[in-house]
Amino acid sequence: MNELTVVIPFLNEGQEVETTIQEIKRTAGDAVDIILVNDASDDGFDYDAIAAKYHTEYIKHTQRQGSGPAKQAGINACRTPYFLVIDGHMRFYDNNWWIEIPKAIQSDPRAIYCCRCQSWDFDTKQEKTTKPPYGAYFQMLDSKNKKVLDVKWCKGAFNPEGDLKDIPCVLGACYAATKNYWNYLRGYDGLKLYSCEEAYISMKAWMEGGRCRILCHVTIGHLFRKRFPYKVIATEYYYNKLLIAELLLPKEQRDIVIRAMKAANYVEYVRSRRQMEENKAEIDSLREDYSRILTAGYNRFDNINNRALALYNNTTKTSSNKKTLSHEKNRTLSAVDPGSPDRSGAGATIH
Repeated sequence: MNELTVVIPFLNEGQEVETTIQEIKRTAGDAVDIILVNDASDDGFDYDAIAAKYHTEYIKHTQRQGSGPAKQAGINACRTPYFLVIDGHMRFYDNNWWIEIPKAIQSDPRAIYCCRCQSWDFDTKQEKTTKPPYGAYFQMLDSKNKKVLDVKWCKGAFNPEGDLKDIPCVLGACYAATKNYWNYLRGYDGLKLYSCEEAYISMKAWMEGGRCRILCHVTIGHLFRKRFPYKVIATEYYYNKLLIAELLLPKEQRDIVIRAMKAANYVEYVRSRRQMEENKAEIDSLREDYSRILTAGYNRFDNINNRALALYNNTTKTSSNKKTLSHEKNRTLSAVDPGSPDRSGAGATIH
């Protein structure tokens, strides 16, 4: 029995779905299981035939659920203890990723992992010359106080040594964990359609007493496109950010984010707020679970994120970042353990 399942959710990806499967097979052979999640593609491409050709498990939505829910559906269907969820347009290298990912997870099952993400051009199908970054960090607001809960790449000055390093946030379209730990955190539950998936799961891991880690020695290629092959709905984008603010942020940070959202697009803010009222029962259920699960608290996430902010913004801080930066702002991300209560005592033991 394999230890790792690769989950591939997609919507209107066309030939890229088969190419991604071929890349997995070329490097890992049959050492991993594969689950395809077709999120109601309507481009006329025969994805059923691809699933049959490569003998993958196949989940087919009749109505669009969205990126987060589609990923969660695939994760729920996993029969292996570990999973790697990716986009439907990836490239793989001969770096034993199918061995290294389970090995990393086994070393610390209470973590969410990502690999370094090598950028490829979607149109030319060529690898770019830029160096792959090391995960990501958060900015509550950008310098114009318009973009909220923005995720930024860790690159440039951040050059950690070793195979595994703690990072504030996973990013790069390749995320791994144990199925048990992911679902203990309630995964992507609550998110609508598209956006904010990395921010949501990463904050929850740190606040639970776990962590986010990057496999510095494992790189996976991701094709970055200039346009989406599907409609991105602004209200759901706002909804997901508002959900994170309401469920995970303390009052001061939550108020900052909500003010910025109102100022940036009041109409979409009102629409997303109305949706939250309609989904009150689900949100109340999440809030109750998180009050029980996320016992390490927001400050634990804030500590490691502030070190990344200090590293990348050590000369100029926005007014919103000044509200959250700690006294450790001049220390580098890789030099200091994020600090937390005893990890063995915060939450349940997960294997």
